[in-house]
Amino acid sequence: MDCYGYREGDTADSTIYMLALSPFTMMSEAGEPVGLDCKKIGEMLKLRSPENLQIELCSTSVSEYGGYNVTWGCSLPLVRMYDMGSIFKLSMDEVPAVHNLRKLEQSGIGARRAEGFGNILFIRKDIFESITGKEKYTATEVPEGGHGSKPVDRAQIRRNRCVWIMDTAQKELIAHSSGLSASQIGGLQALLEGMIGRINNSGLTSEKCREELERFLKKADDRQQDKQKYYGIEKICMNVLNGGEDDKLVKADDVERLKLLCELFDYSRKIDTEV
Repeated sequence: MDCYGYREGDTADSTIYMLALSPFTMMSEAGEPVGLDCKKIGEMLKLRSPENLQIELCSTSVSEYGGYNVTWGCSLPLVRMYDMGSIFKLSMDEVPAVHNLRKLEQSGIGARRAEGFGNILFIRKDIFESITGKEKYTATEVPEGGHGSKPVDRAQIRRNRCVWIMDTAQKELIAHSSGLSASQIGGLQALLEGMIGRINNSGLTSEKCREELERFLKKADDRQQDKQKYYGIEKICMNVLNGGEDDKLVKADDVERLKLLCELFDYSRKIDTEV
């Protein structure tokens, strides 16, 4: 998610935007769900005055989330949490260190993080404001090759995207013991990120993208011990590049499809290091 969040060397601002990549709630000292504990967030960001961190604006929804404890063979109690896709504009009287923002992204916040809850992303201010300054949550676009207009629900697309990334990472890239390592996935992600740059800068074609990806996977697949691993990830890549997940994109083109794959691989590597 580095294309949206802060990277090492960036400078943050006294106003930050926090996106819920999965449902979350923080807990009080008494063990009660409290939603977002601003002071606790300030403490985790190592602010000098954590009590001054405040929610300036937010766009949220809440639901109740349960679960099942396999060890004890019983259902978990329902907990009210902010839904994935909820976003908070947080203000404070000082600028947080970027490495503290990234550290909090890695650790997550709130309850039941081992079950996949509590994943967040701090979106860079320039990225967020450039998006909201140009586009509404619901826009009207003309379908390619057609007449008239078709409403595009960007909030729903964002939710579809987050759900697919989380489900695919957990079920296809992490859950199987025969899966690729974080470094192997990182190598593939680097290749795809390079393709995005070349499409934008030198007009790399769709055909060339697929040829390069197939050569990369075939070379890796030639190692017998990795054959089954790369077969699964090749299916994911080709499905996305051939338009199989276009309902997760506002604009269905190769750049956006490659970005979707990069977000998937980036998320899976972060989760894999926590498991």
